Amino acid sequence: MLQQLNDASFDTLSAKPKIFTQPEALAEVLLEAYTGAINAKVERREQEKGLLEEYWSRRDVLLNSLYQQTKDLLRTGQQDFEGSKQDEIHKDLLTRLLGVAKQHECYSTLWNICCDLNDYAA
Repeated sequence: MLQQLNDASFDTLSAKPKIFTQPEALAEVLLEAYTGAINAKVERREQEKGLLEEYWSRRDVLLNSLYQQTKDLLRTGQQDFEGSKQDEIHKDLLTRLLGVAKQHECYSTLWNICCDLNDYAA
């Protein structure tokens, strides 16, 4: 999926934001599965510390990677879309990613997005 996003021969850039939702949805499913595994260990009164650290690490890497892909997609789309369409795509992609990052408490990604949005608005 990410290869399709980066493929130079991909003919319709307007479809890229739609394709980008697939890795985003997959990331959300993976993070929910980790959360479920952690909750199960807590309920069984088992040691969850190692699983928590693995979850935090993978969550940060996964969401930061998605954010970098989003930034790359937005950067390449700047030449291909008009101002209002570009702003709409920018808002749509970042709003979904902000929601996932907030839900999973990935504050580093939230901070990066907010800083970039502040730079973008200025």
